Amino acid sequence: MALVVRKVALSYHQPARLDDEVDVSVDEVEVRRAQITLKQSVRRNGLMLADANVNLASISVNNFSPVRFPAPLMETLQHYV
Repeated sequence: MALVVRKVALSYHQPARLDDEVDVSVDEVEVRRAQITLKQSVRRNGLMLADANVNLASISVNNFSPVRFPAPLMETLQHYV
């Protein structure tokens, strides 16, 4: 099993500069049988610089078809929902 990026929606709100110290956080997590969606944000001193929705899909490394998350991984992921 591998995770691949299925879709990304990214919005830039303010520029960041080289050497800026930024905080990157995962604000929400949605878990389905073979996908996980993360809502992430990047902030500098509380100011929103960018936000993104990232959808990851679980696939078989043998044939690249979607596969369900193994039960132990699903249990672990549910703690973040």
